[in-house]
Amino acid sequence: MKIFDVPGSKLVEDEPDSTTFDYVLKNNPSFVANTAKHYLVLQEIGNDVPKYLARGKAGFHEMLTDFVTGKGTFEKSDWAWDELFAFVKAAQTPVRNPLVTTFFSMAAVRHGDYVAKVRLAPTTENTARVIHRELDLRERPDVFYPTLVDELQASAFDFDLQIQLCTDLKAMPVDDTTVEWPEKLSPFVTVARIHIPFQDISGIESLEKTDALAFNIWRVTEEHRPLGEIMQTRRIYSASAKIRRTLNHQPQTEPASADEVVPHSMAKGA
Repeated sequence: MKIFDVPGSKLVEDEPDSTTFDYVLKNNPSFVANTAKHYLVLQEIGNDVPKYLARGKAGFHEMLTDFVTGKGTFEKSDWAWDELFAFVKAAQTPVRNPLVTTFFSMAAVRHGDYVAKVRLAPTTENTARVIHRELDLRERPDVFYPTLVDELQASAFDFDLQIQLCTDLKAMPVDDTTVEWPEKLSPFVTVARIHIPFQDISGIESLEKTDALAFNIWRVTEEHRPLGEIMQTRRIYSASAKIRRTLNHQPQTEPASADEVVPHSMAKGA
């Protein structure tokens, strides 16, 4: 999610004067790694999951062993048990229509004087409005874009932007991103309503403009600084965006306003 006209210096090192503010959220409340060391090895294993599973039970057992031990590179005291449980939980997360999906920051951020996690939750009305209640990823190469085209041509949708404040650093740790913070200790509180108007996003102009965007968890003000080791590793977003934009011959700069992103042909009403 990209917010425009936000004053204040941003924490993206080469774009401090940017007036945009980004949230990068995922459909899972926790992350699958707690350190950069774990993440590098587990990402490699995750990419090779089809190769492991192609060898049946023996391959599955080897995958679990490699995952926990980091292919033999982790000390026994540092074996990735927490990461394994988080990975299994994430793998069981059902794929749903994005307009009825809840999205999470997974890791902690500053919230002024507090430490918090961020959530974007669909309103109950969204469920009643959607056309595609079930998605089949095997149906076609791209499932989400055609789904959003259909949905947004028919209805407007709303999400609640919510904040969960940290009230207990032991039960709600900052660096252990595999831990889902218990809502019984601190429930999510709605701080804003995000309205997505019905619109036509099917045109090539829409695809080109949105494809040229870059989102970065560090494109925020100091009051919303990302926290923890995993969030530090995600500074790589800047380099990744530069490479992608260079290969695609796209501008390296942030848009100054929403008008630069949303083609006039998209708007159908509020």
